[in-house]
Amino acid sequence: MRTKIFSALATVLQKLKSCLHSEEEYISDFVAGWYNNSFEKQCTNGNETTVGYIDTILFGPPCEKLSPSDVDERFEKCFSPSGVMKNFQAKNFILRKDSLCLYLEHGSECFLDFLNGDCNEYQFFKILFAGMKIECNTYINNISN
Repeated sequence: MRTKIFSALATVLQKLKSCLHSEEEYISDFVAGWYNNSFEKQCTNGNETTVGYIDTILFGPPCEKLSPSDVDERFEKCFSPSGVMKNFQAKNFILRKDSLCLYLEHGSECFLDFLNGDCNEYQFFKILFAGMKIECNTYINNISN
């Protein structure tokens, strides 16, 4: 499953590159790295557990905090009030990796705080955001070296 999903993702990311400003070409590698980092966290002894996480999200014990309207509202609250999102509408806006990482890290921390407590069994989001954080930290470490 992992290989098939990555193959489809790689096709999309390759096509995306032609639409990006030269300073945004990192986005394809960033998304691919995020995906691979997330999957590394989801694999145990060579067995991929993505299906198990998705199964828990869709069919696991109910989490009252995860009603569709609550999730939409929380995503809006956690990810929207950002200069990055506002700047997307500017004609010559360039999405730099440091800005993207700050935006995603802030949003993911906000969303994970929302899930804490009754929704701790929803590990998929924690793993997904952890994969992003690894990719961002790799970038930060490469700049400081």
